[in-house]
Amino acid sequence: MNFDDLKNFTQARVGLGHSGGSITTDQWLKFAYEHAAAVDAVHIPWDYENLNYKYDVLQTQVRDRNKYLQRPDLGRLLSKNSIEYLKKQNFEGDILITVSNGLSSFAVHNHLKSYLDCLLADLKNNNLTLIGNRIFLVPNARVALIDQIGEILKPRISLMLIGERPGLSSPDSLACYMTYNPHVGLSDANRNCISNIREPHGLSYKQASAKTLYLLNKSLRLKLSGVELKDESDLIEANYENIQYKN
Repeated sequence: MNFDDLKNFTQARVGLGHSGGSITTDQWLKFAYEHAAAVDAVHIPWDYENLNYKYDVLQTQVRDRNKYLQRPDLGRLLSKNSIEYLKKQNFEGDILITVSNGLSSFAVHNHLKSYLDCLLADLKNNNLTLIGNRIFLVPNARVALIDQIGEILKPRISLMLIGERPGLSSPDSLACYMTYNPHVGLSDANRNCISNIREPHGLSYKQASAKTLYLLNKSLRLKLSGVELKDESDLIEANYENIQYKN
């Protein structure tokens, strides 16, 4: 297999060619463009006003992207006003869905709505309800913020949909982190992650939703998540167009 064949299967930078001791001009320009896209993915603000879902907006203890990058710890903590708001609510439901732009606003802009369309339909078909019948949008959050939100709202399972760290070939990758019985003090070992949700180059929205639903149901059955919960959904011969997992 030559490099031209490999390029049909990957966006990785392979077979770039060379001009003397350096890469060709067109490949250098392509590298510069992709690097700029990765930087923009981090720094461009998240415009969430166009979502067609019922949602509440919460805030972390950071207010701008520079502080978000400098102080990851503050991205794991809700603002005082957001804590007070949540404590006043009497929300009920099974699943807490929190969304953040994380390290890529491009990811939520490009893929959130399509993934949520599939996921919310699958949850409804499996009689799994959302906390407060809404999702929670939190700009500039880190994954562990779902532990603090979960400790207040007490869902059975929490999902954090968040923009992943951009790469040169993937500035818009979306991830879903799942935590059973979320509460303060957990670590990443207590979570499962579905990564690279970005049709058409990564997981399709229907595939990602099916994997999420598989892990949700298995987590509810075993009452755990993280390293002890294995994703064996690929071992199941399934049609992602019509798949439904039952408790």
